[in-house]
Parts: sequence; C-alpha cells; structure tokens
Amino acid sequence: MITIKDVAKEAGVSIATVSRVLNNSPKVSEETKRKVLEAINRLGYSPSFVARSLAKKTLKTNVISIVVPFFTRDFFMEVLRGINSVISKSDYSIHLYNVERIEDKERVFSKEVFNRCDGMIVVSLNIQKKEAEFIKETGKPVVLVDSYHPEFSSVYVDNKKGAYMAVKYLITTGRKKIAFVSGAINDPLGCMASYKRYEGVLEALREAGLEFNPLLHIQTGFSLEKGYRAGKILLNRGIPFDAVFCTSDIQAIGVMSALVESGLKIPEDVAIIGFDDISDARYLGLSTVRQPMGEMGEVGAKVLLDLLLGIDSSFIHLELPLELVIRLTS
Repeated sequence: MITIKDVAKEAGVSIATVSRVLNNSPKVSEETKRKVLEAINRLGYSPSFVARSLAKKTLKTNVISIVVPFFTRDFFMEVLRGINSVISKSDYSIHLYNVERIEDKERVFSKEVFNRCDGMIVVSLNIQKKEAEFIKETGKPVVLVDSYHPEFSSVYVDNKKGAYMAVKYLITTGRKKIAFVSGAINDPLGCMASYKRYEGVLEALREAGLEFNPLLHIQTGFSLEKGYRAGKILLNRGIPFDAVFCTSDIQAIGVMSALVESGLKIPEDVAIIGFDDISDARYLGLSTVRQPMGEMGEVGAKVLLDLLLGIDSSFIHLELPLELVIRLTS
C-alpha cells in the first residue's frame, strides 16, 4: 500500500510538505506542488478517509489555541516563546487563553473555544476525567506541555526527580535542616509541579534519614515579593535552617534577598537552590535545576502540527532531561 511517506520520498520532500500540498497550503511553491502531484500520480497514491478528514480540519480555522496559567511568569513566558518559534513558521495563528481561576479553566474547555480552533496546547494544567472526555468528543488534537495524561500526547519533565536531585545534593554537602518554599501543593487549577517537587523533597529526606519539618515549608506564589516574604516568615519562626530549596528561581531570588538583608551569608550560613534556570538565575549565580522550558514549548508545538497534518495519530509521551546546575549559592 502506497503511503504519504512513499510520496515524500519519491518527490524528494518532507512528509509535512506533502501534507501541505494535500491541504492546498499557500506556503508551498508551485514548483514543489508540481513535484508532489507528479509523484502522487506516478505512485497512484490516494489519501485515506482519515487523512482527508484531518485535512478538512486544518482548513477549518487555521488557529491553534494555547492555554497557559499565569502566563506572565518567567517559566510560562519561556514555554510560550518556544511554542511561538514553531507556530510562527506555519500557516496557523495563535489564540492565547490565560487561566488564573477555576472559571477560566471551565471556559476554555467548552464548545465555544474548541469551535474557534483546529487544535490546542495545554501548558502545566492537569486534565481531569470530565475534561478528557469532552476533548475526545471534539475529535480535535490536544497536546500537553509540562503535564502528562495517558490519552493525550505529552511533553514534560520529571519534577519529582528534579527536586530529589536538588535536595540530595544539599544533603551530601552537609545540610541537614532544609527549608522548602513551594507553590500550592494542592493547586485548585490542577498544576502538579509543586506537588511532584514536594514528593521529591520528601523522598530525598527520607532516604537520608532526615525528617521533614512542616514549619520549614512555606507555600506561596511565584514572584520575587512572595519569595521575599517566605524568607522573612522562615526567619521569624526562629527554627534553624541551613538550606532552602525553592520550586522556582524567582522565589529563590526573593528568599535570598530576605536572608542577605538579615545578615546571613550565602552559601556559608544558608545554601539556596531554585528550579527553572531563568536568565536572572545565571546572572546572580543561583544554583538551580535547569529544565528545558523553551524546548518543551517547541516540541509540543511540533507534535501538534504533525497531528494536524495527519503525519502521526498515535500518542507521544516524551520526557525531557533535567540538569542540576551548581553555582555560587550552594
């Protein structure tokens, strides 16, 4: 049976180019279109019903919806840059949906929003059973970035492992009283990163025979100010600590400011490790767990475009690597 891959090989072009020709994309040159059509005629290729259906869908709106919680945060901005770097080179435009409340999330997973797009990328939000059923009913492809679901293509990192790496390192350098600054562990929107990193902290401490002190755990928002306040709270509680692991670099920088202001030396008195590796972390010498923020967005966008072009209809679950980066603060 002749496939789209055979046509691409015969014409000397990519599978994506063949799909664009079948979809009458204006971005394919006349010469390339001619080569592809000649190859189709020579091979006697006939697109399947499924491929034709997918082609019709891609012509429907030429819009991809991006769903992001609190998109002004550094992490989400980097992911969005990665997504845009790929989508901007395609025939699609982007509709961005910022989710900050339960009501926002409910509005996004609605017929009204899905009727306006051909596919969707959901960043960091956990897909609930009811939402999964609704998405499957629409028949439109959805790709998850920084999240996982067995029934949808997902691009993610192992947040538990990242936190475990950071805390284990702190323990191996002699730190035994480790404070933890995180986002909400039970996030109402379904963001699982802080919870998974909490699990990593617990595992590293348990493995070393150390107890987790809930009084050294501050759950707060992701900003410099919130990190600064978390540092002040830790100091005011009067419980000794010799290290702080934060679930984001921006929190860690705020904590660092509060500790330095109080006269503590970093890392001599207190070591600090963040998570993300934003540009400010590099300039300030902050130790951190580096995650490929831009790459997650790029890969997620490429997977969705392939699904829209009918190149691959199977689920893809791709875990990207993390790296512990040790700098001046630990």
